[in-house]
Amino acid sequence: MAYKTFVNGTSLSASDLNTYLVNQSIPVFSSDSERNSKITSPTDGMLCYVTADKSLEIHNGTNWRILVKQWTN
Repeated sequence: MAYKTFVNGTSLSASDLNTYLVNQSIPVFSSDSERNSKITSPTDGMLCYVTADKSLEIHNGTNWRILVKQWTN
């Protein structure tokens, strides 16, 4: 996955948005099912946060895996 550093004031092209910015962000979803309906073709290394599980997850190219989960008492 390619990365790019954006500087303040830089205009983003559609290509920059689709190629770099989306891959460098962490989208937030209320549940796994919402995530799966919105991200239909996840890529290896893609991150997301699921609020229902309070978990940061990464896609390993095949499945979503929990990286960090907030435990509550």
